[in-house]
Amino acid sequence: SARTAAARRAWQVCAQHGTAREGVLRVSRALADLPPNAWSADLLVGIVRGLREAGYTAEVRALLDHLGDRRSAYPELALEGALNELREGPPERAFAMLERAAHGSSEGVFRYAEALFFAGMADSAAALYRLVSSNPASPYTGPALERLFLIEDADPRTALPGLGRMAYESWRGEPKRAAVLAESLYRALPRGPLGAHAALALSAHRDQSGDGPE
Repeated sequence: SARTAAARRAWQVCAQHGTAREGVLRVSRALADLPPNAWSADLLVGIVRGLREAGYTAEVRALLDHLGDRRSAYPELALEGALNELREGPPERAFAMLERAAHGSSEGVFRYAEALFFAGMADSAAALYRLVSSNPASPYTGPALERLFLIEDADPRTALPGLGRMAYESWRGEPKRAAVLAESLYRALPRGPLGAHAALALSAHRDQSGDGPE
């Protein structure tokens, strides 16, 4: 119990100092000799989520496999496992897991919609975005409405797969690939909602890379 409490605090300190990516891996390795079910539930879910967001997909898979049948005791891990597969790609690989994890979860439905959008299946994604946006209390209503408006206003609609791919690369932590796609879309699309969306994405990537004037 002392070790898991110390691990939780160490990870919090790393997050506060902007070193969460390295910290989450160090914490998970420090606890590697303990079976995952011996960790506290919040620490286990938090570490799995942190590893997944940092791109350590193999480590996430190893932790979840180590849990075996005990994974069912942690409902949040079903979605995290599906998102881990989505991050590793291609998006289609995670569809079945995301569909199962979506039941009874507003976030799960939104993530499944995102995977469909990433894969270029905008119409299928739109149906799920509408479902999420019907709940005003959900924190995913705003993002779902943004995607929905983008899809419904799309002209030309043939650009939607490219926008989905751009969003996917950005979500999975590949800013350089996302920026290349954003620039290509910005130069190819006519001025309008989709062109503006690509321009904003491109400007955000350039700002993050330190190129403010451009």
